[in-house]
This record gives sequence, structure tokens and C-alpha cells, in this order.
Amino acid sequence: MKKDTVAFEQLVSRGCGLDVHKEIVVVTIQGKGIKTMTKSFHTYTSSLIKLRDWLKKHKITHIAMESTGVYWKPIYNPKQLLSMVHGCVKANRKAIEESLTGYVTAHHRLMLKKIWKNMHRLETTLSEVDRSIEKAIEPLQIELDLLEQIPGVGKKRCYRYHLRNRCRYDSVSRP
Repeated sequence: MKKDTVAFEQLVSRGCGLDVHKEIVVVTIQGKGIKTMTKSFHTYTSSLIKLRDWLKKHKITHIAMESTGVYWKPIYNPKQLLSMVHGCVKANRKAIEESLTGYVTAHHRLMLKKIWKNMHRLETTLSEVDRSIEKAIEPLQIELDLLEQIPGVGKKRCYRYHLRNRCRYDSVSRP
């Protein structure tokens, strides 16, 4: 049985297809005078620069991109953010540094300043609340010290226990 084939006129001499994912971009190049190749690149800016250079090296003239998510976003480079990373961040230091490599526009700087000021305001508020809690539980310091000796019971759990019971007591004793 003979298979039917459809022939198309080749309009692009050297092309590329990009499949964009959250953490990688899968790239296939094909065309006149080049071997068909597929490579993967991380979505960090430094890797995207390597991707760009690879496409230039092979003189790719056209690119088709497929992305079902919001993963094709510019990554910017304020190195000072590396020093602001909280201990609860799950990524390792190298991954964080790599993600901060990129380009910073005036708009990025404005937004980073706004975010930084808001973080500072929130941290100040949290410190004020912590001091207020510590002052409120001063009369119970002996009991709290004893509770903290129980394995798995830390300061925060003691505070929570005290405040929860205090709130229950206050709500019951109100007229």
C-alpha cells in the first residue's frame, strides 16, 4: 500500500523550536546545512544567554515557541538580594545566585525598593509584636521556662499556649 505524502515548500532555511517549561527550555534546531540537534537549557538568564549564543552559532533565522504556562518571564540581577535571602528559602545558595543573574531595569529597581521597604516595615511590626508578647508573659517566666524543658516544646509553642488560654480566659470572664 502506497502512503500519501504531502510536500511543503521550505520557507525557513534554519529554524528552531522551543518548548518552555518551568525550569528548562528544550530546543531543537533543524535546517539546511546543519545537523538536527536537541538540547536543554535551564531557565536562568545565564543559561538563556548560552541558548541565544548557540542559536547564533548555528545561524538560526526563525524560532517557534510553545509554552503552556507563565514560565517565559525575564529574570533579573540584583546581587544584593542574595544577602537578603531568609533561612527558610529551600533553594541552595548557588541556585539563588544563578537565578539572580540577568538584567535590571529602572522599573525593576523601583519595584525592588518598594518590596524591600514593605519587608522592612513588616519585620519591624513583627519585632514590636514579639516585644509586646514577651512583656505580657513576663509574670509567667518561671512556668514558661519549665514548659520549654519538655522535648519538642519551644518558646513559640509556649507563647501560643499562653495566648490561646489567656484569650479563652478573657472571653469567659467578660461580663
